[in-house]
Amino acid sequence: MRAKARPLRGFAGVSRACPSARKAPTLTLLASVILTCAANAQEDPSVRIASAETRLDGEVYTLSADLEYALGAEPMEALANGVPIVFELQIEVRAPRRLLPDATLASLRQRYRFKFLSLTQRYLVTNLNTNERNSFRSQAEALEFLGRIRDLPILDRALLDPREAYLV
Repeated sequence: MRAKARPLRGFAGVSRACPSARKAPTLTLLASVILTCAANAQEDPSVRIASAETRLDGEVYTLSADLEYALGAEPMEALANGVPIVFELQIEVRAPRRLLPDATLASLRQRYRFKFLSLTQRYLVTNLNTNERNSFRSQAEALEFLGRIRDLPILDRALLDPREAYLV
Protein backbone atom coordinates (compact mmCIF):
# COMPACT_ATOMS: atom_id res chain seq x y z
CA MET A 1 0.00 0.00 0.00
CA ARG A 2 1.43 3.34 -0.94
CA ALA A 3 0.66 6.88 0.15
CA LYS A 4 1.02 9.27 -2.74
CA ALA A 5 3.82 11.82 -2.63
CA ARG A 6 2.41 15.25 -1.94
CA PRO A 7 4.12 18.62 -2.20
CA LEU A 8 3.69 20.69 0.92
CA ARG A 9 2.16 24.04 0.04
CA GLY A 10 3.81 27.15 1.41
CA PHE A 11 6.98 25.40 2.51
CA ALA A 12 9.88 27.80 2.20
CA GLY A 13 12.69 25.25 2.34
CA VAL A 14 15.76 25.89 4.43
CA SER A 15 15.87 29.61 3.82
CA ARG A 16 13.97 30.34 7.06
CA ALA A 17 16.03 28.01 9.24
CA CYS A 18 19.47 28.70 7.78
CA PRO A 19 21.38 31.81 8.87
CA SER A 20 23.27 31.99 5.58
CA ALA A 21 20.13 31.53 3.49
CA ARG A 22 21.47 33.48 0.50
CA LYS A 23 24.21 30.89 0.02
CA ALA A 24 22.19 27.78 0.85
CA PRO A 25 20.41 25.81 -1.85
CA THR A 26 16.65 25.71 -1.54
CA LEU A 27 15.27 22.35 -0.51
CA THR A 28 11.56 21.96 -1.14
CA LEU A 29 9.92 19.08 0.62
CA LEU A 30 8.15 16.39 -1.33
CA ALA A 31 7.73 13.49 1.05
CA SER A 32 6.74 10.02 0.05
CA VAL A 33 5.74 7.56 2.70
CA ILE A 34 5.25 3.91 2.00
CA LEU A 35 3.43 1.72 4.44
CA THR A 36 3.92 -1.97 3.84
CA CYS A 37 1.60 -4.17 5.80
CA ALA A 38 2.86 -7.65 6.50
CA ALA A 39 -0.74 -8.85 6.46
CA ASN A 40 -1.25 -7.65 2.86
CA ALA A 41 -4.46 -5.92 3.87
CA GLN A 42 -6.84 -4.75 1.16
CA GLU A 43 -7.59 -1.41 2.83
CA ASP A 44 -5.33 1.58 2.33
CA PRO A 45 -4.15 3.03 5.61
CA SER A 46 -4.25 6.77 5.79
CA VAL A 47 -1.02 8.74 6.03
CA ARG A 48 -1.14 12.52 6.40
CA ILE A 49 1.87 14.82 6.46
CA ALA A 50 0.97 17.31 9.20
CA SER A 51 4.22 19.26 8.95
CA ALA A 52 7.68 18.89 7.49
CA GLU A 53 10.81 20.94 7.06
CA THR A 54 14.42 20.61 6.06
CA ARG A 55 17.17 22.70 7.57
CA LEU A 56 20.91 23.05 7.41
CA ASP A 57 22.54 21.85 10.63
CA GLY A 58 26.26 22.56 10.33
CA GLU A 59 27.24 20.90 7.07
CA VAL A 60 24.32 18.46 6.87
CA TYR A 61 20.70 18.96 5.78
CA THR A 62 18.23 17.34 8.15
CA LEU A 63 14.54 16.51 7.91
CA SER A 64 11.96 16.95 10.65
CA ALA A 65 8.37 15.93 10.01
CA ASP A 66 5.14 14.97 11.71
CA LEU A 67 3.14 12.23 10.02
CA GLU A 68 -0.27 11.04 11.13
CA TYR A 69 -1.08 7.37 10.56
CA ALA A 70 -4.61 5.97 10.69
CA LEU A 71 -4.61 2.22 10.22
CA GLY A 72 -7.60 0.50 8.66
CA ALA A 73 -9.56 -2.36 10.23
CA GLU A 74 -7.60 -5.18 8.59
CA PRO A 75 -4.11 -3.96 9.61
CA MET A 76 -5.46 -3.35 13.14
CA GLU A 77 -6.81 -6.90 13.31
CA ALA A 78 -3.54 -8.33 11.97
CA LEU A 79 -1.59 -6.32 14.56
CA ALA A 80 -3.86 -7.56 17.36
CA ASN A 81 -3.20 -11.14 16.17
CA GLY A 82 0.57 -10.73 16.41
CA VAL A 83 1.35 -9.89 12.77
CA PRO A 84 3.97 -7.10 12.62
CA ILE A 85 3.49 -4.12 10.34
CA VAL A 86 6.52 -2.59 8.60
CA PHE A 87 6.55 1.16 8.02
CA GLU A 88 9.01 2.44 5.45
CA LEU A 89 9.87 6.11 5.06
CA GLN A 90 11.53 6.85 1.72
CA ILE A 91 13.29 10.17 1.28
CA GLU A 92 14.82 11.36 -1.97
CA VAL A 93 16.64 14.55 -2.86
CA ARG A 94 16.02 15.41 -6.49
CA ALA A 95 17.24 18.06 -8.88
CA PRO A 96 14.33 19.12 -11.10
CA ARG A 97 15.03 19.25 -14.83
CA ARG A 98 12.92 20.77 -17.57
CA LEU A 99 12.97 18.20 -20.35
CA LEU A 100 14.23 15.12 -18.54
CA PRO A 101 12.98 13.32 -15.44
CA ASP A 102 14.30 14.74 -12.16
CA ALA A 103 17.79 13.56 -11.22
CA THR A 104 17.97 11.70 -7.90
CA LEU A 105 20.93 13.00 -5.88
CA ALA A 106 20.34 11.02 -2.69
CA SER A 107 17.98 8.35 -1.44
CA LEU A 108 17.34 7.26 2.14
CA ARG A 109 15.09 4.56 3.61
CA GLN A 110 14.08 4.37 7.24
CA ARG A 111 12.23 1.18 8.19
CA TYR A 112 10.31 0.42 11.37
CA ARG A 113 8.59 -2.75 12.58
CA PHE A 114 5.45 -2.21 14.66
CA LYS A 115 4.01 -5.13 16.62
CA PHE A 116 1.81 -5.95 19.55
CA LEU A 117 3.20 -8.16 22.32
CA SER A 118 0.21 -9.99 23.77
CA LEU A 119 2.07 -11.32 26.82
CA THR A 120 3.03 -7.84 28.07
CA GLN A 121 0.11 -6.00 26.40
CA ARG A 122 2.57 -3.48 24.93
CA TYR A 123 3.36 -2.19 21.46
CA LEU A 124 6.95 -2.49 20.28
CA VAL A 125 8.47 -0.25 17.60
CA THR A 126 11.85 -1.37 16.25
CA ASN A 127 13.96 0.83 13.98
CA LEU A 128 15.16 -1.76 11.44
CA ASN A 129 18.09 0.46 10.40
CA THR A 130 19.57 0.71 13.91
CA ASN A 131 17.74 -2.06 15.81
CA GLU A 132 16.70 0.51 18.45
CA ARG A 133 13.54 -0.59 20.26
CA ASN A 134 10.84 1.44 21.98
CA SER A 135 7.92 0.05 23.96
CA PHE A 136 4.54 1.79 24.38
CA ARG A 137 1.44 1.21 26.50
CA SER A 138 -0.99 2.17 23.75
CA GLN A 139 -1.25 1.89 20.01
CA ALA A 140 -1.85 5.65 19.77
CA GLU A 141 1.46 6.37 21.56
CA ALA A 142 3.32 3.99 19.23
CA LEU A 143 1.78 5.54 16.09
CA GLU A 144 2.60 9.03 17.37
CA PHE A 145 6.22 7.96 17.88
CA LEU A 146 6.35 6.47 14.37
CA GLY A 147 5.07 9.74 12.91
CA ARG A 148 7.55 11.99 14.73
CA ILE A 149 10.74 12.37 12.67
CA ARG A 150 13.33 14.71 14.14
CA ASP A 151 16.63 15.91 12.67
CA LEU A 152 17.09 12.96 10.34
CA PRO A 153 20.31 13.58 8.34
CA ILE A 154 19.59 13.41 4.61
CA LEU A 155 22.46 15.03 2.67
CA ASP A 156 25.79 16.82 3.04
CA ARG A 157 25.77 20.49 2.07
CA ALA A 158 28.85 20.06 -0.15
CA LEU A 159 26.86 17.84 -2.53
CA LEU A 160 24.48 20.64 -3.55
CA ASP A 161 24.93 23.67 -5.76
CA PRO A 162 23.88 26.79 -3.78
CA ARG A 163 22.35 28.37 -6.91
CA GLU A 164 19.91 25.48 -7.51
CA ALA A 165 16.59 24.40 -6.00
CA TYR A 166 15.98 20.78 -5.03
CA LEU A 167 13.04 18.54 -4.13
CA VAL A 168 13.17 16.36 -1.03
